[in-house]
Amino acid sequence: MTYVHKKEEWFAYAAKLHDLGGMLYGEADLIESHLGAADPKVIALTLLCRTMSHVEGVVAMIDRGLVVEARTLTRCCFENLIWIDGLAKEGVEFVKKITGNDYAYKKLRGKVLLEWAARQDAKPLFEEKLQAYLLGLETTQPKTNPISFKSTADAGVLKDSYIIYSQLSSDAAHPSAESLSRYLTRNKISEEESILTMSALPKPENGEVLQTLEFACSALLGICVGANQIIGGLPSGKKLAPMFDEFLTLRYRNFAATKDDLSEA
Repeated sequence: MTYVHKKEEWFAYAAKLHDLGGMLYGEADLIESHLGAADPKVIALTLLCRTMSHVEGVVAMIDRGLVVEARTLTRCCFENLIWIDGLAKEGVEFVKKITGNDYAYKKLRGKVLLEWAARQDAKPLFEEKLQAYLLGLETTQPKTNPISFKSTADAGVLKDSYIIYSQLSSDAAHPSAESLSRYLTRNKISEEESILTMSALPKPENGEVLQTLEFACSALLGICVGANQIIGGLPSGKKLAPMFDEFLTLRYRNFAATKDDLSEA
């Protein structure tokens, strides 16, 4: 089977997963509880919707040859996966962590903005209001630290997901020696001489494209499982086991791919 066929299979599988996510969402039909938007079931569905959108973006980026951008979105999928794992394990307590995470970052951003304001010659109009707002947060909201993706992953059942998350951070999402090296190639023109070439749109390796699709689909599949579990089991949840079997088949083909397969355009 050629690289193109493998890629199209992953595209088709991603579309089926997206449809399944939509079925789970449609069947949830939640009645608003006293928790409102802080209900773990609501948060689970928002994570599902967010990941479905991300995977659509991954497919679109790969279709345009933008594997770095596709892998950056895939990293977002794994952030969602780690969070839904924490949500499935801790329920309302993890929702409290999410809220605390939001306030912690608001405090950090506010502090940075005030530091910037203090360096300006003219006092910004918003400075006093921002100071009052941050003071209010300090007095009404408990002191919390931002959620650690590693700690959350280590405490759940998807510990290995952090390994993929950190790899995608290094080779795509963040500027690093590894991610920047994508844009440089050294071509040997003689025994003594080579030319360094820079490309604004480097051609992705076929194997990495397939791996990116596999990673993105695995994250969405995991989030479908997590959302179904948190909501309490939905009719379409019965489709998850066959989808997992199909995923394993496609992943096996990725591993079994020969160099000849992956070099075909």
